[in-house]
Amino acid sequence: MRVVLEAEYMNEMVELFEKPAEQEIYLIAGWRQWADAGSISSGLPRYLVQHLDARKIGEIKADGFYMFQIPATHHLLRPEVRFKDGFCEEVRPRRNEFYYASDEHNRGLVIFTGEEPHMNEDLYADAFFDVMQELGVRRGVAVGGVYGSMPYDKDRNVSCTYSMRRMKMSCPNTPLSFPITKAAPPLAPILCIAPPCARLSFSSSMALCRPMNLPNPPPFRRACALRTIFAPGMS
Repeated sequence: MRVVLEAEYMNEMVELFEKPAEQEIYLIAGWRQWADAGSISSGLPRYLVQHLDARKIGEIKADGFYMFQIPATHHLLRPEVRFKDGFCEEVRPRRNEFYYASDEHNRGLVIFTGEEPHMNEDLYADAFFDVMQELGVRRGVAVGGVYGSMPYDKDRNVSCTYSMRRMKMSCPNTPLSFPITKAAPPLAPILCIAPPCARLSFSSSMALCRPMNLPNPPPFRRACALRTIFAPGMS
């Protein structure tokens, strides 16, 4: 079911084309970022978009969130460009897009695929959570991965951060670990402590991945990762 939004919207950094009418809506989010081991963060949401034939319903504008260069790091920040015989065929823009899929039981899933911002993360968080609130998302989870030494045949260790203390109580028997040390975290755990998130049910799950030469994990690996990294209250 589709409901077309009125022209105005609360946040000028957001373009939202459609407001779904389903009553039970959840969200899963991932980014192209440094915490993307196993392509969990960038690959899993995109796999779900394809697998569920999700449609695009909105985006966060890229203006003001990305840098072109910092000395000695230009290869990390600049957009990707594809050449053929010296001709520039494509410049890959920064995209932060919301997709949507629903089922016959009046339930919906918002899938967000984005680029980790370089700056103005507070404005980025405001835009992201404004969309969650506008769409009436009940719970959201961001996924990611970091590399670490571990046997390939063992269950992955998954660490979790969350926006509300009561969320931890909803998963007493799940195999999640909860960080207690100081760290320089990726984007998603920072989002969990952003002021707008205090009123929303949002969590971040980071899976520990064994270093392997799998730049594009096949779908069955992503599906297994999805089952492993769902966060508190997301079962």
